[in-house]
Amino acid sequence: MAVVKPFSLRLFQPSEFDGPTNMAIDQALLESVASGAPGCLRFYTWKRPTLSLGYFQASAGRQDHAHSRNIDLVRRSSGGGAIVHHRELTYSLVVPQPRQQTATRTDLYEIMHGTVTDMLHSDGISAVRWASVSRPSVVPPPADGSTPPPFLCFQRRTDEDLLVAGYKVLGSAQRRSGDAVLQHGSLLLSVSPYAPELPGIAELSGARLTATEVAARWCTTLAENRHWRFQEAELPASVVDRAAIIRAQRFDEPSWTHRR
Repeated sequence: MAVVKPFSLRLFQPSEFDGPTNMAIDQALLESVASGAPGCLRFYTWKRPTLSLGYFQASAGRQDHAHSRNIDLVRRSSGGGAIVHHRELTYSLVVPQPRQQTATRTDLYEIMHGTVTDMLHSDGISAVRWASVSRPSVVPPPADGSTPPPFLCFQRRTDEDLLVAGYKVLGSAQRRSGDAVLQHGSLLLSVSPYAPELPGIAELSGARLTATEVAARWCTTLAENRHWRFQEAELPASVVDRAAIIRAQRFDEPSWTHRR
């Protein structure tokens, strides 16, 4: 059970940008919170179907996934596997965290994923953490490096991943900067033609949820079950300006996208 105290956060309502802009905004928010700005929660979708690579992934790996081979490509600053951003909801949570603290980082996974579990349960949908699955229907590859992990994030498994009917529907990753941590993650709402091997909540449960609806209910569940407080806000001009610079210098650069 998470012990992190309730947060009071700025809430940025669902928005839609292209891949480099979304990643640049997340990085700009991380830098701003590390410099003393209040924490924040942002929900967003993607202007075009986009494949985001994990920081450590080889970009050549996308050629082995035929369905997503020709959609937009961006590299995240966080680790993990590749994500097809289409028919899903992405969130980014940025909170202060002194360097000497370690528990908070694990707690953030439990809180964000646990509230989705609560939300789905209220709709009669059973969702469980990977760590609680005693006899998994899909066995992950060994962690000793003898077998490479699957290319797609939603075919990998970590303890906090959220599963419905044996399939992963929510995964998250983190990145630290100074005294702040960014956690962003993806919730699969329905299957995408660019990743047809990954069913979403709609296919697994019959529940047709929209990104706007899920974002609103997620916040309500965080407020009711975790006592988090939210103040709706617009992205600060300083963050927008900084994001434009980060985009140009990093996420638009082929040297970043194809660095591995």
